Amino acid sequence: LESHIPMTAKLNLTDDCSKLQLELEQLLKQHKAQQAAELAKSVKQTERHQRVLADVQEKLSMMSTLQAHSREQQAAQDQLHTSHRDLRGRLNEMNDQYQLHKTES
Repeated sequence: LESHIPMTAKLNLTDDCSKLQLELEQLLKQHKAQQAAELAKSVKQTERHQRVLADVQEKLSMMSTLQAHSREQQAAQDQLHTSHRDLRGRLNEMNDQYQLHKTES
């Protein structure tokens, strides 16, 4: 069968195959380049997300610390008010005793 195919047809087929192979290799290179670009973009986006996440975590940690300080400050203020009220009550008692003692003498 091969002997019946003219030589020019064989050369054309070989030439076509070579062209197709080159075209296929070029498409493969383009595809790999596109995949590499998409991967690089994805890596950059992931890195950006990680930085944002780290920033958010740092801010949450700072908020938690501030809330703890605020609770401590509130507890100290409550204790101060309680002590002030207690001292005011004792002062009033002492004043009442003094007034009573003063009127008795």
